[in-house]
Amino acid sequence: MLVLLSTGMFREALESCCQRFGVELIKVNPAFTSVIGMINYMAKYGLNSGTAAALVIGRRALKLSEKIPKCLLRPEDVNKHDWSHWRRVASFIKLHRIRRTQLFQWRKALEGILTHSLWAEHQQSMQVHIETGDPRNHLQSPMANV
Repeated sequence: MLVLLSTGMFREALESCCQRFGVELIKVNPAFTSVIGMINYMAKYGLNSGTAAALVIGRRALKLSEKIPKCLLRPEDVNKHDWSHWRRVASFIKLHRIRRTQLFQWRKALEGILTHSLWAEHQQSMQVHIETGDPRNHLQSPMANV
């Protein structure tokens, strides 16, 4: 409860200062800003997680979107809103207790999501013989089975 009181007081003080000095205050939803910042900007620019999250908040105020890296997308999630992808990544990080410092190498830290995505992609692209259902070697010529 005390935290909410201090947050409210800070918000009021900030609004008052902005109004007094003629500065526009743009309010944005802070959902997933830490996760997005850690994945998209922390390692890329050598930022700490708080600064990376602040960068995402600033980009959101400018109405810029934050896409999830393609390697973290699943085929069944293509038509979903971007935040549902970030929710899945955030849940994975929380479930596996991945520390913020580990996300400097996020491809290694999120190996479980990547492995699943790559496996699913491989399964969808595998060719099989239409009559027998046996996997077809992609190096084999189509006439070899005739």
